[in-house]
Amino acid sequence: MDALHYLGLSVSILLIIIYKFTSNGRIQHKNLPPSPPSVPIIGHFHLLIKTTIHQALTNFSNKYGPIFLLRLGSRSTLVLSSRAAIEECFPKNDIIFSNRPLFPSRKILEYNHTITAPYGDLWRLWRRFAIIEIFSKRSLQMSSEFRAEEVKFVVKYLYYNSFKGVTKVDVKSIFYKLTFNMVMKMVAGKRYFEYKELEDSETTKGKLDGLLEMFSPLLNVALGDYFPFLRWLTYYGEERRLLKIHKRKDTFIQALLDAHQNTSSLTSVDDRKTSQTIIGVMLKLKESEPEFYTNDLIKGIIQVMLLAGTYSTVTTMDWVVSRLISHPDVLKNARDEIDNHVGSSRLIKDTDLAKLPYLHCIITETLRLSKSGILELRESSEDCTVGGYHIPRGTQLLVDGRHMHRDPEFWTEPERFKPERFLESKEEKGVFKLILFGIGRRICPGEDLAMRIIALSLGTLIQCFDWEEARYESQEGPLKTNLNKPEKIRSLEIVFRPREVLTEVEGYALVRLQHEGHGIVMRCTKNGRNNKQGSILFTMDALHYLGLLVSILLIIIYKLNSNRRIQHKNLPPSPPSVPIIGHFHLLIKTPIHQALTNFSNEYGPIFLLRLGSRPTLVLSSRAAIEECFPKNDIIFCNRPLLPSRKILEYNHTITAPYGDYWRMWRRFSVIEIFSERRLQMSSEIRNEETRFMIKHLYKNSFKGVTKVDVKTLFYLLAFNMAMKMVAGKRCFEYEELLEDSETTKGKLDDLVEMFSPLLTVSLGDYFPFLRWLTYYGEERRLLKIHKRKDEFMQVLIDNAHDQNTSSSTSVNGQKTSQTIIDVMLKLRETEPEIYTDDLIKGTIQLMLIAGTHSTVTTMEWVVSRLISHPDVFQNARDEIDNQVRSSRLINDTDLAKLPYLHCIISETIRLSPGGILEMRESSEDCTVGGYHIPRGTQLLVDGRHVHRDPELWTEPDRFKPERFLKSEEEKGIFKLITFGIGRRKCPGVGLAMRIMALSIGTLIQCFDLEEARYENRGPLKTNMNKPDKIRSLEIVFRPRKARNEVLAQL
Repeated sequence: MDALHYLGLSVSILLIIIYKFTSNGRIQHKNLPPSPPSVPIIGHFHLLIKTTIHQALTNFSNKYGPIFLLRLGSRSTLVLSSRAAIEECFPKNDIIFSNRPLFPSRKILEYNHTITAPYGDLWRLWRRFAIIEIFSKRSLQMSSEFRAEEVKFVVKYLYYNSFKGVTKVDVKSIFYKLTFNMVMKMVAGKRYFEYKELEDSETTKGKLDGLLEMFSPLLNVALGDYFPFLRWLTYYGEERRLLKIHKRKDTFIQALLDAHQNTSSLTSVDDRKTSQTIIGVMLKLKESEPEFYTNDLIKGIIQVMLLAGTYSTVTTMDWVVSRLISHPDVLKNARDEIDNHVGSSRLIKDTDLAKLPYLHCIITETLRLSKSGILELRESSEDCTVGGYHIPRGTQLLVDGRHMHRDPEFWTEPERFKPERFLESKEEKGVFKLILFGIGRRICPGEDLAMRIIALSLGTLIQCFDWEEARYESQEGPLKTNLNKPEKIRSLEIVFRPREVLTEVEGYALVRLQHEGHGIVMRCTKNGRNNKQGSILFTMDALHYLGLLVSILLIIIYKLNSNRRIQHKNLPPSPPSVPIIGHFHLLIKTPIHQALTNFSNEYGPIFLLRLGSRPTLVLSSRAAIEECFPKNDIIFCNRPLLPSRKILEYNHTITAPYGDYWRMWRRFSVIEIFSERRLQMSSEIRNEETRFMIKHLYKNSFKGVTKVDVKTLFYLLAFNMAMKMVAGKRCFEYEELLEDSETTKGKLDDLVEMFSPLLTVSLGDYFPFLRWLTYYGEERRLLKIHKRKDEFMQVLIDNAHDQNTSSSTSVNGQKTSQTIIDVMLKLRETEPEIYTDDLIKGTIQLMLIAGTHSTVTTMEWVVSRLISHPDVFQNARDEIDNQVRSSRLINDTDLAKLPYLHCIISETIRLSPGGILEMRESSEDCTVGGYHIPRGTQLLVDGRHVHRDPELWTEPDRFKPERFLKSEEEKGIFKLITFGIGRRKCPGVGLAMRIMALSIGTLIQCFDLEEARYENRGPLKTNMNKPDKIRSLEIVFRPRKARNEVLAQL
């Protein structure tokens, strides 16, 4: 082990030297900000240790300007220390600097960066939850009773102990216990420190020290975060220390969750009705969105509440007490304000705080002069420019708010404690002039809560007690730069003498103070601990190989253990499988439909496959499906949440698990998109786009255009229809409709790549270790596609914003109809937390995928069937000629009179469905056909096998549309599965059938169809990374003489 350590040290130093030389060569031509002379390896750390960190930054700013660069070990750090520099950086580069540095030590202690996650979908979802469920006005009003109750609890303790000879109480300790109790009440509905524990006994001190160790923000950073080779050299000690702290913290938080789950509801101490706790809200949301509200996310939110809600708040309150003791005139002014607005008959409440502006000014001024969290740390996600300087990707950003808060150019008498400055002019609170709770998108959402806690606590103490300094060792104790030690608390001792107002407050002793000399001496002390730094360091290549080996080992262990665990279970029959890949090799040897048919013939209609790491139940008969649905419909109501879909589908917005969120979206789609009223309103769109297609087919028939690629034609038509419904405009114009140019092909290929349902599945979804090994290439490919798609849809949304209404108007000027984007933007005005950008874009994406891909594939199959069955084609034409006058084209209102046309479409879907493999996933254990089906098993309904079952269909392999005219029993439940099954059945069946019937019916009405070339009808591909290759079906459309007059008028 010693030899390994020395080898690691040597290699690390060598790599650092090589990197230093190569990086200097790479960036010497860049215009980087000025920087002090640095020392190899450590950079500028030695300059920050020689003096206090604030003084050091001030010295650098005076010498190098308000924008300069430091190197802290391996991390470049940009420092901004003036209002002008910050205004130049924000909001211009706000998104670029919206990430927190992902320190390795934080990964262990912060549940894999759940809360400090990079700016993106996960962070936005958490941020939205925090703003709505924790820090909204409504939530703060609901939790106001918690805060008032805990403040009374502490005041009662201080009041009664003033008569017991208690002379010394730790100020910071009492503030920490008060604040922690408040936050615990919000989080779990119960206090942590009881009455007796407010005293500073050895037991209480041990309990407090344990909390400080678990929930200290300064323990999350180690020197190993800045010197990677130290993480490897001190790996075992540092890793063990961090894991030990994390284990204790995790046990603490898990106990809160378990206690909440074991009770139906948690109430306040006096059993009065209170608002729901944060844990209660998250556990409720977890029921409907388990893939988002994971245990790690819930625990991460609890951790950030107990950490951010206590540490900085307590430090600020300690500084306020210090300032008020040093400025008795300010203390008296604050007391007069409280006495005038609240009186002496009751204590301050949350509702009184708005009437106490001077109290808020005291807190704000204290934060300006003595802010504990002035160093706002971010990290750039890409290269950018600040102040004309080039800032490379990965550079830390440090905003020195303390320097700004004392800048004489913006503050009169900047070193003077002067709360009234914020009463005199609101300009003192100008943008980027006062940075109290962060800046930009990452600004702390809990500002209002913190200000309420501080104002209520200090206001009540000012109202109830006279303050007298007992001992004060250091007013301006410097902020320590040792990141492992919390800032040393100044030893502040105060005597709090109860005012007579307490004798008049209900709930306190109704006796006058007789012990004039007695009081409470409050002492403020804090001990830090010196901890070693370290974590693990591996090269990326070694990490990949190690990951592969560990993954394979885990799979083997899991396989052995799972076999032992479930050998007593009655699982469905399954073909022999191969380790790791399962049955994938059997699906590649032959077309997937044929393979499933072979399995069904050998193992029965219910059998189990293993696709990599995912067990998959296959149902291939009507009896099996009827046994499964509706009995297990809710259990199989979820789509598999494949990792690749998370990137491309806006974090599973539309494929969300069955629950409140999914029901809300389903309700919206059924009412606002696919209802009969909406379909009638959008009928003119379909009529118009169909006439648009017919017009150009007719005109091009005289220009030598003899062959048309049917799939391309139908894709352009269906995409135009979907675009008109979504955004009120078509995507392809006349010259692009039939033009076989490179530009049109490129545009079409781009759309197919962005909106292909098959691109959302990759082998990495079934073989997790492949996602890691191919992370960079695969992730980059998916993100690139998603970025292009996101930009495409953002343009649609922006255009809708730029006009009052986006509508689709009929030709004769009838009443317009709103687009889908318009409807969602309107709903977002009243429900912004539901109709988010991700939900709107997810809905648009679904319309452009589901509304085109399967519809186009089905229409191409219909044309293919009609070409090979001229008798069916003639019957359809006769029906249309009989029901629709020869002087006009088919429109939406005619479709109900064309049953045979619908039979043709249904029969085509039966024989050649585009989406026959209905995929679901079980949310819990269940039973199907007497077999045990474990939770997490995928369900695959093989509709194609059911549609060709000779027990259900006469002449099942024959194309026979009239079978659906003879008997309604042919459409029996679970006999024809065309658009899914159960609760997850496609809600757009009515729209899809109208599009297909109108398009195909109009072509039959206006043209004679003749096959030109048909190269490959090929089987459905099993390669999930590539869309199914479009079959080259080319048709010659010859205008019918009987319809020449109508066509000529288009």
